[in-house]
Amino acid sequence: QLASISYGNAVAEIRIDLIANCDLARLKKGAKCPLIFTLRSQSEGGKFSGNDYLKLLLQYAELQPDYLDVEHTVPLEFIHTLRRTHPKIKLILSYHNFHAFPLLDAVYEKMKHFPAEIYKIAVKVDSTLQSLAILEWMHRHPRSLVIG
Repeated sequence: QLASISYGNAVAEIRIDLIANCDLARLKKGAKCPLIFTLRSQSEGGKFSGNDYLKLLLQYAELQPDYLDVEHTVPLEFIHTLRRTHPKIKLILSYHNFHAFPLLDAVYEKMKHFPAEIYKIAVKVDSTLQSLAILEWMHRHPRSLVIG
């Protein structure tokens, strides 16, 4: 069904860790909007558990999604491999912390050493002051996205 939906400049995230038995190649072929393929591990708030996270990401990259969302814990060499073997895929480097509100600058300082088109930080927000801090931080870092 997703393949027949188009909403102007919309982008659809396909959470591979949340779906089973989906023909991703067919979905990609028929999509009317850019797709983000995401395989989120349990440690980052997703459902994927296993030791083959990097291997699976490389398999999904073979399908040439528009974006591939990778966790901030991947080795830098893995990012370089993705860039070399799939130069057209745009990378989203993601950090998730649903237990506390981290120092955004400290998180970003670590992440920016990994080449990516978008840096995504998803955090737990407990107050309007934290929400305002996110807005101010995003204004200073336009290539980043913070979700609270």
